[in-house]
Amino acid sequence: MNQPSITLSQAVAHLKASGFKGNGMQVLAYIASFNAAMEFYRQQVGEKTGLDLTQQEEGA
Repeated sequence: MNQPSITLSQAVAHLKASGFKGNGMQVLAYIASFNAAMEFYRQQVGEKTGLDLTQQEEGA
């Protein structure tokens, strides 16, 4: 499974580096929205090209 997603620690590090000040729920909402957007993008691109993007990533 090579899907684009971020972990909690990656999100926290990124948000702190960006100067983000928020509580745990805001961080979780950020992760959820990012992962949902990436899944939506994957589906859109997959429908247009007919390719499985996970195979492209492994070959890159």
